[in-house]
Amino acid sequence: MANDAVKDDLWLETSLGLYHTIDGGITWNEVLGNDNLHLNGINKMALGAGSGRSGDAPYAIYYVYSDLMGKDSSEPKDCGIYRSTNVGKSWDRICKKYPAGLLVDGFGGTMAASWDVFGLVGIPCGGQGFVYGKLVK
Repeated sequence: MANDAVKDDLWLETSLGLYHTIDGGITWNEVLGNDNLHLNGINKMALGAGSGRSGDAPYAIYYVYSDLMGKDSSEPKDCGIYRSTNVGKSWDRICKKYPAGLLVDGFGGTMAASWDVFGLVGIPCGGQGFVYGKLVK
């Protein structure tokens, strides 16, 4: 996924994890979740407007997670929806469970975050419509 806010900034979600490059794809680094958990179960990812707070990145990263695994664990941990405002250095879980219990394995469509409104994100629900979340101040 190309980042519209930063030149040569690309994000790649794979079954092996989440990867980030700031040099147009010449070098890639794995992005880990909180507590150094591998992000090998991302179902959807989106980039959107940053918070505008001093010290935050000019964009926010969102992902839907269904299979968060520790390095030495086979048990899923911390499933939900996450957001980072510091280029993936730390993550806030913004939804503890899938919205309204609608998200299922293999849900289709593209997750989208607003480039105009921080905290506004839409998530498809595989033929069951979609849900959206909005940061309430």
